[in-house]
Amino acid sequence: MLALDANRRVELEVRFRPFGTARVSMDLEPIDGGDGTRVTMTEYPQSGPIDHLPPFVLDVVTNARNAWSLRRLARLGERRVSVPRASGS
Repeated sequence: MLALDANRRVELEVRFRPFGTARVSMDLEPIDGGDGTRVTMTEYPQSGPIDHLPPFVLDVVTNARNAWSLRRLARLGERRVSVPRASGS
């Protein structure tokens, strides 16, 4: 982990072999009503072949990777939230 601002921002160094490393920033913002969190994910190439890709190719690659990562993160978060069930009377 490169940086952490609790409940606001996380910065990570990620490795995706054999393409290199990148810095990933996730900015966290509460959604109105308090029922969730909006995550904005940005990826910056740091080293390796991915750092030399043309921007239009890099955008396609990182958008697909980040969409997959955010779906996975959402599933993890949803699994950890337990909603109490109303008991039948």
